[in-house]
Amino acid sequence: MKKPYLYGVNNFSGVKVYGLENSVYDIKEYFTDMKIIDEIELKSNHEKLINLETVADINRRVFEESDKIIKDGYSPLLFGGDHSIAIGSISATANNYDNVGVIWIDAHADINDENTSPTGNIHGMPLSFLLGHGHEKLSEIGGFSPKIRPENIVYLGLRSVDPGEVKAINDLNIKAYYYDEIKEKSIQVVLEETLTYLKDINAWHIQFDFDSMDPYVLPAVSTPVDGGFTKEEVLYMFDKLINDGHVKAIDLVEYNKSNDINNTSLEFAKTLIEKILK
Repeated sequence: MKKPYLYGVNNFSGVKVYGLENSVYDIKEYFTDMKIIDEIELKSNHEKLINLETVADINRRVFEESDKIIKDGYSPLLFGGDHSIAIGSISATANNYDNVGVIWIDAHADINDENTSPTGNIHGMPLSFLLGHGHEKLSEIGGFSPKIRPENIVYLGLRSVDPGEVKAINDLNIKAYYYDEIKEKSIQVVLEETLTYLKDINAWHIQFDFDSMDPYVLPAVSTPVDGGFTKEEVLYMFDKLINDGHVKAIDLVEYNKSNDINNTSLEFAKTLIEKILK
């Protein structure tokens, strides 16, 4: 992995859950030089995609920022913000590297589209846009589509998947490890399988949603799901994946300060960022 360049994205219109707004500023207290891109609220009247114009605008700016960071010789390390920003960040990685692999560490699959989503919240849809489906204001961020191939995606830690997402995962034959399977096999075995599966892909983008973790361990998330990774498992995953050398970009998303308890989640986020920056 090239030297990481940390920046923050203060976006929250992809989920519409209280507390996510301005949460990124909490981490800036530890990393004072961190640049932050703020969301600009724009009027949107789309029937099925909530806050489409706002989400499209922030993703265009995320694309531009990450694209510049990569072209300057660094690896983007993005701290968000709701998970819709994966559209812009992965688009930037795909603009600079051929055949990008995505390791999606999350309780949720985030592969709904406007017709399968039960909420209309775009933070549950980024992968469908990255695969070239859906509204062109999101699927064509950066001026090209699709950005990734379904066979280059690996899910780690799924625990809450909508029926339409189950169908998409099965129809597209996406490699998916549910958390129960990881517990059964062990995180060590699953990571070795993941490395083997992606071994011929030289550019990996890690998407880490804090709700992939057990909410009893890390409560500061917007959409908690029972079960999930421990702090030790997460640190082990990042050690293993980063040391492999194929990682080109990392997103850490969905930290929601309003649900934190005694800053325990914030402290872990700080620890994780420090580990990546070493």
